[in-house]
Amino acid sequence: RPDGTRLLRGLTLALSPGQRVLVLGPNGVGKSSLLRAILGLWPAAEGELRLNVPHDKVVVLPQRPYVPSNLSLKALMLYPATEHDAIWGVADATLLEALEWAGLGAHATGAADLHRPELVQGLSGGEQQRLAATRLYLRKPSLAIMDEPTSACEPAFERLLFSYCVANAISLVTIAHKKDLGAYHTHQLLLEPNGSAKYIEVNEGLAGTGSSSNVSEEGVLC
Repeated sequence: RPDGTRLLRGLTLALSPGQRVLVLGPNGVGKSSLLRAILGLWPAAEGELRLNVPHDKVVVLPQRPYVPSNLSLKALMLYPATEHDAIWGVADATLLEALEWAGLGAHATGAADLHRPELVQGLSGGEQQRLAATRLYLRKPSLAIMDEPTSACEPAFERLLFSYCVANAISLVTIAHKKDLGAYHTHQLLLEPNGSAKYIEVNEGLAGTGSSSNVSEEGVLC
């Protein structure tokens, strides 16, 4: 942590394209801190962390997504992109398809609704998480970093999201308290209160090939 508190020691791992790691452990053990370090928000006190994926090929899904009420559905689905980014030119039909995939089709009955900011007001926590998940659906990233991304969603959407990641060979670093999500991951990282960690293979047969054009030969993360 920035205050000097050591949360992990002796951890060595590498995430190859298509591999998905589920990070498990009790509250306060350092799961979210690990994600902050991976994203470069917190510096590592020792050792080295390398994210070998272009920033536009990484999607981050936090437990509480950024969903301000003054932005349109389109702006929120493409966040953090702006009108200056290539993805901003995505067809309205594709955006509507993404909303249907997320079970939010009723919030946009036509293309005009995508550009109206008032339509995001009053979304429940689960709806906000599903709206954030459309960012992953639209971008099809090489790597998704997720912190309890479906904690407020029904099990059916949770299965839909993680099945989509498996089908599209998206590498994952996922924090969750649900051990049954291990079915969608190739590895588990078990963190202990004493700072130790265990990295185990659980479903290596689920790993996809990933996208070599966007990933360093060293892997997605190391």
